[in-house]
Amino acid sequence: MLIETKNAKSFMEDMKNAARKTENFGPDFNVDDNSDWYRQEYPKALACSNLSERITDMADNMDLSKANGYWFWKGASNFLFFRKLPTASQSIVKAVDCIVGAKAQIGEIKLRKKGTDIIYSNLEALEVLQIPFTFSIASETTGSMTNAEIGEITELISSPENWGSSFSNIEKAEGGQDLETLEEGRKRYFNGNNSDNFWNTDGIYTAISNLRGVKSVSVKQNNKDTAIDGIPRRSVHCVVDGGIDIEIAKTIFLKCLPATFTYGEVRKTVQAINGELIEVGFDRPVDVGVDCKIEIYGHDNILEVKNQVIEYIATVGIGGIVSRSMAQEYVASNVSNFSKYKNVDIFFKKDGTTTWNSFIAMGNTERPVYKEMEE
Repeated sequence: MLIETKNAKSFMEDMKNAARKTENFGPDFNVDDNSDWYRQEYPKALACSNLSERITDMADNMDLSKANGYWFWKGASNFLFFRKLPTASQSIVKAVDCIVGAKAQIGEIKLRKKGTDIIYSNLEALEVLQIPFTFSIASETTGSMTNAEIGEITELISSPENWGSSFSNIEKAEGGQDLETLEEGRKRYFNGNNSDNFWNTDGIYTAISNLRGVKSVSVKQNNKDTAIDGIPRRSVHCVVDGGIDIEIAKTIFLKCLPATFTYGEVRKTVQAINGELIEVGFDRPVDVGVDCKIEIYGHDNILEVKNQVIEYIATVGIGGIVSRSMAQEYVASNVSNFSKYKNVDIFFKKDGTTTWNSFIAMGNTERPVYKEMEE
């Protein structure tokens, strides 16, 4: 439904014309902006203008592709789609100088990430049976700042007796996530519901995207009996940025069809309903530099366009295609009066290559990031 929005001045013009046409007012009737009639009628025009804008906003917000903030989440929740809330990170810690028999209740061991105020505590009740001893921890606060590299969680805040003082996380702390932004949620909603992939990749994609800490996902499948594009026969290849390894593996296992293989450098074991242990594989993305070259005939200043092309590269995602046509479309939608530029040509070069091309197909695990290179 297309609704025309008018400002107060436009409404006043309509009211002027209507006033001149009535029996009581002749063609010389004073409707100037400083007239008594104008001052009397202007509040009515302003009210009509405000009402028109509200009606237009409501109509736009019924379309999820345009909806803002509250309206987007209100509409999306009708489809059981909700905003991803902040989450805590998890990791595995090794204790090396504790004593066999030492015990701790949930949350009694508190550790801190180096150089921060972020506290982590044990997730389960513990009893040391052998040394070294490993156990799971989770951050007591939420957000991406709770994620940590191996060896960053070492400072002891408190623990019961006989636990010693030497602790260190032996796996990355992952899964910490900030409150999802409107744009991130919109992208996740439409990618998950408008997928044209066959088999079950749309379900796998959506399920992994909904996991805590996951920023982006690429899911590709091969349902043939021979390898295609580097993907083994009858298999699903998932590349996931962010999230917790074991949660991702469990989700892939639950969402894959029977007799489906998975592969990737990250390997985790999950338990099937019959007790069988199944190894599930997936990959993490690898950032690969991509440079851009802009040629605008008749213009020397290409900075405005180049900045938009650099932003476009960041939107391509894992395993995508960096292309001239999509870059031109992105620039045209973000640069005002783009038509002033004639014959805009855009070329790309991938790190490790020497040739400029109109498009670059990224590998299954590759994610393009802008990198300025020498000619």
